[in-house]
Amino acid sequence: MIKKALLILTIISFVCAGTVVLFAAGPDAVLGVWKTSKKADAGKVTIYKCGSKYCGKLSWLKNPEDKDTKNPNAAKRDRKLLGMNIVWGFNYDDGEWVDGKIYDPNNGKTYSCKMWLESNNVLKVKGYIGISLIGRSTTWYRSN
Repeated sequence: MIKKALLILTIISFVCAGTVVLFAAGPDAVLGVWKTSKKADAGKVTIYKCGSKYCGKLSWLKNPEDKDTKNPNAAKRDRKLLGMNIVWGFNYDDGEWVDGKIYDPNNGKTYSCKMWLESNNVLKVKGYIGISLIGRSTTWYRSN
């Protein structure tokens, strides 16, 4: 019985150690294309380096002709969403991308934002006003 318990603890230790290595991938681990939901026709955001910070633009939409109709600035309501930066200004800090902004084209509002990887293929994105304890999180999935 003790041998079995030690074997189980050893296996759990290796799994946990592997998980730590997976999550400790470094600041550039966020780079790439991310689907904004699991839906087949979900939009895609390409996250890239913009100088020393991280930014992201809409790189695929079901309807590439969609416009920024909810923008509070009337002069910008006719611009296409495709190719538009919707996340910007992120710094990497201890496993999270922080101090960034996210624009929600569904309501035309910009929020403070932070992001973190739950795994190599799952990115949590949290938009908030004021402090990050209050806000809305969404999950993005790495796209092939």
